[in-house]
Amino acid sequence: MSKIIYTEAEKQQISDAIKKHEKETGSEIVPFFVNKSDNYAEAPFIASLIVSILSIIGLNILSELWLLPSKFNILSYSVVFMIILALTFLLFYFVPFLKIAIIPEKREIKMVQKRATEAFLSEEVFNTKNRTGILLFVSLLEHNIVILADRGINQKVKTEDWQNIVNKMSKDIKADMIIATVNAINNCKKTLLEKGFTNSVTENKLSDIVR
Repeated sequence: MSKIIYTEAEKQQISDAIKKHEKETGSEIVPFFVNKSDNYAEAPFIASLIVSILSIIGLNILSELWLLPSKFNILSYSVVFMIILALTFLLFYFVPFLKIAIIPEKREIKMVQKRATEAFLSEEVFNTKNRTGILLFVSLLEHNIVILADRGINQKVKTEDWQNIVNKMSKDIKADMIIATVNAINNCKKTLLEKGFTNSVTENKLSDIVR
């Protein structure tokens, strides 16, 4: 999936926050942003099916009420129906946010979780001295944020602690994505410090650049 393009200044802001996080907690954090977690290829077909059913019902009602033009025959009916079907398919194929409008929430969550897990592995967030890596994953189309931490952290940090950070970031990101990211990194740092994490890592194995 395509990812977000940052300016050098924005990258530096986030990089500075990452370095502070790692220096104080000994944990390594990887912010990872994508525009979307899946193409949702089924969405245009679902939309076309829904619109086709509604079109058939609508045209039949108009026909029964004698509201269609006198020259409107089966050929005209078929042409109009195919045009509506084609336009619907193309619209939902090329406009991502329309796809999300008809995709079930469970499907969205599943794909975001899957993409976050793939990022955790591809970025080797597990490759830290004490298994204290954190992935801060944001999928913009789905408006979904996932924090995945390695086992060295999850032994002490509860799911609700991560959810509190996610909730705060979800609010902040509406105003400014960079500030929201920096705040989320700082909140992760604060949470780890409260749980007793200190800088015991001497080797930085993960990149400090936002993905």
